[in-house]
Amino acid sequence: MKATICLLLFLGLASCAASQTLLKEDFEAGLPGGWEIASGNWTVVPDPDVAGNHVLQALGQGTIDFGEPTWDHYRVTARIKVAVSEARGFHVKLGVRAAARDRVYWLNLRDSGPAFIRHVGTEFAQLAAVGGFNVTPGVWYECSLECAGPVLHAKVENRDRRWEYGEARLLDDRIAEGRLQFTLVTYDGPVTVWFDDVEVIKVPAATTPAGGPKHTVASRLSRVTLDESTGELKLTDLRTGKTWGQSTYGVVLPRVSDVKADAKARTLSFTLDAAAGKIAVAVRLEGSEVLVDLEPAAPGRAVSLDYPLPQLPAPDQELVLPADEGIIVPASRVDLPRLVGAYQYGQGGVLMPWFGIVEGGHGLMALIETSDDFRLQVRQARSGETVVAAPAVEWLPSRDDLRYRRRVRFCLFDGGAPDPYGAGRPASDRSGYVAMAKRYRRWLQDQGRFRTIADKAREIPAVERLVGAVNVYDRSPDTTVFDWMIENGITRCLYSCGGPRERIEKAQRAGYVVSRYDIYTDVAGPELLAHWGPPRSELDHRRIGYPDECIIARSGDPLPGFAYPVGAREGVDPSGAAGTRIRCYKRCSLSKLAWLKKNIPPQIEELGYDARFIDVETATGFHECYSDEHPVTRGQDREAKLGLFDYLRSLGQVCSSEGGGDWAAHALHYQEGSLTITRLARVPGVYVGTKPFRLPEEYIRLQLDPSIRAPLHELVYHDSMWMTWRWNHTPNRWEQREYWDDWDLLHILYGAMPIYVVHKNYLDEQGPRLLQSMRNIGRFLQKVGDREMLSHRFLTPDRTVQETRFAGGIGVVVNFSDTKPYKHPSGETVPAKSYREFEFTE
Repeated sequence: MKATICLLLFLGLASCAASQTLLKEDFEAGLPGGWEIASGNWTVVPDPDVAGNHVLQALGQGTIDFGEPTWDHYRVTARIKVAVSEARGFHVKLGVRAAARDRVYWLNLRDSGPAFIRHVGTEFAQLAAVGGFNVTPGVWYECSLECAGPVLHAKVENRDRRWEYGEARLLDDRIAEGRLQFTLVTYDGPVTVWFDDVEVIKVPAATTPAGGPKHTVASRLSRVTLDESTGELKLTDLRTGKTWGQSTYGVVLPRVSDVKADAKARTLSFTLDAAAGKIAVAVRLEGSEVLVDLEPAAPGRAVSLDYPLPQLPAPDQELVLPADEGIIVPASRVDLPRLVGAYQYGQGGVLMPWFGIVEGGHGLMALIETSDDFRLQVRQARSGETVVAAPAVEWLPSRDDLRYRRRVRFCLFDGGAPDPYGAGRPASDRSGYVAMAKRYRRWLQDQGRFRTIADKAREIPAVERLVGAVNVYDRSPDTTVFDWMIENGITRCLYSCGGPRERIEKAQRAGYVVSRYDIYTDVAGPELLAHWGPPRSELDHRRIGYPDECIIARSGDPLPGFAYPVGAREGVDPSGAAGTRIRCYKRCSLSKLAWLKKNIPPQIEELGYDARFIDVETATGFHECYSDEHPVTRGQDREAKLGLFDYLRSLGQVCSSEGGGDWAAHALHYQEGSLTITRLARVPGVYVGTKPFRLPEEYIRLQLDPSIRAPLHELVYHDSMWMTWRWNHTPNRWEQREYWDDWDLLHILYGAMPIYVVHKNYLDEQGPRLLQSMRNIGRFLQKVGDREMLSHRFLTPDRTVQETRFAGGIGVVVNFSDTKPYKHPSGETVPAKSYREFEFTE
């Protein structure tokens, strides 16, 4: 049967063409001829929900093939439902161009969400997510998958649930032709899947993007070119001729239309049609910077928007990522654990909403100005014949829609080359990753979101006593550790301990700032309460609040939180990562302030604390809450959390949280944890405690490798707040004591507050090395602890020798090498595993 349909061609032009129906099957006559069962149990059965209707049923695992091996350009549509699932997980795959079992494109309806996958030989790669929702058993999904030349276009929709919609259009030409297939894979349990209303239509072959229309705007310093066929933006620095392109193959592509340039050719405006909806885009030049605004032009869907496209680095260029404290790695290092993937705006993700690519002093920075619903995606892409890591902005929907204008600012850095236009900025502000950090700092200042330690000390005088302080969690039941510190001359300390009041006052008389740990994110559910027992009082907020105060997911269920280890003693789980854990649930941010107001003033009155550490609040990303009583967007979640810190400061408390997103940096005095690059390596089964443990090899190899680290956070915030290592991995607990030197040197290089969890039972064995660490780092911090970090640089090709400079003319060179001394330009030699301070003129 032939029919005439309108197709939207690859170049975005509407065209009517005669389309041939290659296959149409509703299974009313049973399993048709030509459908070949390769494996598994496939039968046609009655649909119990619709009288007279029949469906193709798959039980357990298996594959069925249909169509012709010579089919190349076609679109297949089908309805698919996971009728019953008792499995831990499932993959229901609609395959096209199946040239062989190991050569196929799949639209994969996974339980964790639909995705587009390519299988070529031994390479098995996810090309793109197709919607941000879980595939729910008992629901029919309308699926479409088109392959036309290099263009692949997938759609998944549940028409009964508006937010369950996904779409991905991308370029990939690894497989040219082949049959179709349905495949079912299950994990740990049976699954029953139904298929119905399968149709395959021949479509015209789409052209490659090379001949697509191009649109250009330019200023004296920069130029932007839009490729209408793909949505790619190429940014050129006219001072140097350097062009920064974007990845188009294997990434989700929007459709572009209505492209216009303003009269002065400084702004491009156009419309995007994407899975998230219709978006009005404005690309505006501001000297050497390019602003990209994305404004919803119509009601959207609960789908992320991936635009602009991922930046495509050359293999010899480096990624600059504020992942925790910061990393700089070659773009070709896709083998680095967890480099590729999603980065939330928080701990284990990015601490600051920006990223960059550098080549020597040249660079491109993306600064995300609307960051509440932002996530960084680092994807694999091809640069020539090399696989590289390509960073990209992902805009998350806000309560099922894009809802508001999103903005990213691209900044071009010319390496400090002579400026033909006399732009007026010093060369140091135009070169590499340091310039990127300083550009972000200036943006914060322009937004009124930057406060120095001096500013904060004027509000709360106790802050001044933290300059040069070491951070100590004293887990002892008495003052043994405190007395030992005082006897050995440790005069500045952020000291966390329990009562009684006499103990706290003794520390305060010595000049210490005394802090208390607290956490308000966790609410025990029935399973955890059965283990913990009932609330100890009406103030026991971790045992009170389920389910009324929990974050409610869109599904209507409370959102699970941290999995508490069962059986861990002294901070080490004897079972390791596989030990028994019971999850709590996350408390909605709107419910927290009332608990602070109920609990904290009496505690200050009774015990007299100076400071309060509120765990988790800045570590995790923002959450939406779908409760009818306390609904929250991610932006409202941020505001509610900021209210907690505002309240603490109103009580005169030094306040802090777990290391994470910098959205609260102006309101906090210190954060704990993100000097550790938790993104790259963790220590499984180790928690807050005092028992020694053995460092895993991956942790040693990645956490203590100075060549991939950079003090990006300190370059922005060194004179605004302090950041520490993770408190559950402090070096006095390491069994491999030989790595402690590197830890000390890193803290001196960064001018970072050191942290230790100490117990009197281990003091005899740990004490001498603890004093060495506290004295060396503390002595240097008293000079630079509240100064701006002006610069950082690598002094040797292997990056084992590095230098930082601080305001006031104080610098330090650190030599991480195991054996090689370094001769500084000043003439002084820096031995291996040591440091030297120096003075300079600003």
